Amino acid sequence: MRAARICWANVRQSGPGSEDPDQICRAYGNQFYEAVEARQTVSQCEAGVERQKGIEILDAEIDAFNNLLATRCGT
Repeated sequence: MRAARICWANVRQSGPGSEDPDQICRAYGNQFYEAVEARQTVSQCEAGVERQKGIEILDAEIDAFNNLLATRCGT
């Protein structure tokens, strides 16, 4: 989970490696989807304090990608 957080943070900060707005939005959308899938898995598989911590971390990632999509990809 830590590696995924670092990857997502890097994507948010540097943005995708393309100048094409459609590719950028697709990349953000893919990362958003992956974070949502990871959250679903954590909510079903882990238990206790670690579960809640993981969900909170993933919720923050989901919010960050949602904001990126809204500000950079909204029409």
